[in-house]
Amino acid sequence: MTDSYVALDLETTGIGAKKEKITEIGMVKVLDGQIVSTYHSLVNPRRPIPEEIVRLTGIDDSMVQDAPGMEEILGEILAFMEELPRRSIRGSGWKRTESTRWPSAVR
Repeated sequence: MTDSYVALDLETTGIGAKKEKITEIGMVKVLDGQIVSTYHSLVNPRRPIPEEIVRLTGIDDSMVQDAPGMEEILGEILAFMEELPRRSIRGSGWKRTESTRWPSAVR
């Protein structure tokens, strides 16, 4: 396992990367085993957040109404991540991801 990576956590409008949108992104950059930087932003999904997702995440429409859209922050997100491997949290634990492709929720 590498000692340098970006840990990534996303909240979305639902389950299913093809049709859902990101509402929150948090990242931690780790270099040589040490946390060196963090990034956080709420994201305006440009659609209502379903009530069941509000109950699950605690993120509601009023919290994201003035937040930037994904298209506005994608450049700074990619700059933060550099070319480091990514690890994302899914279900019960961290999953190492090497793909350079973003889920369609980003698009």
